[in-house]
Amino acid sequence: MGVGEQDGGDRLAGLLDLRHRFPGIGRRAQGVDEDQALRCLDPVAADASRLTVGMSTSVGRGLSGTLRERFTERRPGCDLRLRQVNWTDPKAGLAEGEVDVAFVWLPFPGQDDLNVRVREPRWVAFRHDHWLAERDEVDFAELLDEKFLALPQSAGLLRDHWLATDERGGRPPVVCTTVTNAEETFAALESGDTIVLLAAGNAEIYRRPAIMTIPVTGLSPSVLALAWRPGDHRSTIRDLVEALSPEPQRLRT
Repeated sequence: MGVGEQDGGDRLAGLLDLRHRFPGIGRRAQGVDEDQALRCLDPVAADASRLTVGMSTSVGRGLSGTLRERFTERRPGCDLRLRQVNWTDPKAGLAEGEVDVAFVWLPFPGQDDLNVRVREPRWVAFRHDHWLAERDEVDFAELLDEKFLALPQSAGLLRDHWLATDERGGRPPVVCTTVTNAEETFAALESGDTIVLLAAGNAEIYRRPAIMTIPVTGLSPSVLALAWRPGDHRSTIRDLVEALSPEPQRLRT
């Protein structure tokens, strides 16, 4: 254990003792929860004791389990938490400080510090009685006039990506419904003749009895990455990023 880690552990131990002697500390009071209270009392110890990972969809692919296992080996005293973030937030909770790192689909605006994890072809999902149900795959050119589900306007470039706006040859998408999370997406698919693009790995994660998925040709792949706030050089962030890297990766300075 390094000197900085030991100091953080000593601070945290002191905070726990303080909370034991003064029970009012750590309770919700006037809108301040336990995490906020600890962070205000000692931000170094609080940051060393927990990290929150945001995600807008189920990550699957063994990533969350691998991340937790490898990170726990590096930081056994750090509590790793997962938080679901709606698609209305293009920064996946990072900008508002709700999460420390996040699994994000590219494009992710305004950030170059990314740890790319997965590149997958895009598939299309539809109801079991859609005309696509008779196909094993489809070229995107055949979908240009179909009615699409779309992310909220606030999702910006990510909304455009899942509508394949840049790959339509200038033809605008036909958007019939806006959805803000996975459950809304599949509820909309089950109740109408709409379609939606998704990553190949998510086609398996979100399998439903009434929903079918097939590969789409003629599209660029989808890319899943791990992102963190620019300028956040905490050692806990570095350890978490490196826990998913095949080789140690340095954060940019």
